[in-house]
Amino acid sequence: MTPLFLERSQCSLVLATYQSAVATRSFCARRSDAHAVGIEEDHVSDKPLAQAMYDRLFEPLRLQHTALPASAVNTLPDPYSHGYLYGSASVAMVGTPPYSPQVQAAARAGTLLSKDYTGLNHSFAAAAGGVISAANDLATWIQVLVGGRVLDATYQRRWLDSPQPEDPNKPDGQQYGYGIAKLHWGPNTMYFHGGRPLASTRSWATTPATRSHSWSGPI
Repeated sequence: MTPLFLERSQCSLVLATYQSAVATRSFCARRSDAHAVGIEEDHVSDKPLAQAMYDRLFEPLRLQHTALPASAVNTLPDPYSHGYLYGSASVAMVGTPPYSPQVQAAARAGTLLSKDYTGLNHSFAAAAGGVISAANDLATWIQVLVGGRVLDATYQRRWLDSPQPEDPNKPDGQQYGYGIAKLHWGPNTMYFHGGRPLASTRSWATTPATRSHSWSGPI
C-alpha cells in the first residue's frame, strides 16, 4: 500500500478547525468543527463529500466496506449488530427527564422492553460521524492514520503533538487533540477515537509500540 498524503491545504483546514475545540475542551465544538471540515471539503474538491472521501481515503486505503451513506439511507449491510435503549433518546443520552423510580424498577425486573434504535438515520452527523464501516476496515484505518500514511510528516507531527489533558488537574490522564484521544502509562501510548451514535458506543484504539488494536462495540 503506497503512502497517502492529503494536500497541504486540506491538512491545514483539518487541523485548524480543531484548534478551538482543543483550546476550550468543548465536545460540541469538536463535532461541529468536524462537520465544518466536511462542508469545506465539498467546496474544495467540487464533489459530494461521500465521493471525495471515497476518492481520497476509502479507495486508496482499500477500505472496501466503508462508506458515507446518502442522507436518505438508514439501513446497514448484513451482518450488523443492533442497539437498544430504554425510553426516548433524550432520556437515555442526556438524562432529561431522568428515569422515574418505577421505570428503573421495571428495567431491573426485566419487565420493561427496550427500543431498537438501529434504524435511526445518522445523516445529521455527516463528516462528524456519518460513515459506516466494518471491523477490519476500522483496524486498517486507525493503523494507517496513526502510522503516518494519511498526513505528510509535518502535519503528522503537529497532529500527534496536539493532545492536551482533558482535565488540567490530571496531566497524566486522558488527552484530546485534533480529532484524536491519547492515553499513556509507563512506556505505552495508546491513540484512539470513539463515537457514540444513539444506542451504541464504539471506540477504536491502536498502540504503535506493540502494533495492537482494540475495539469496543455496541452497548
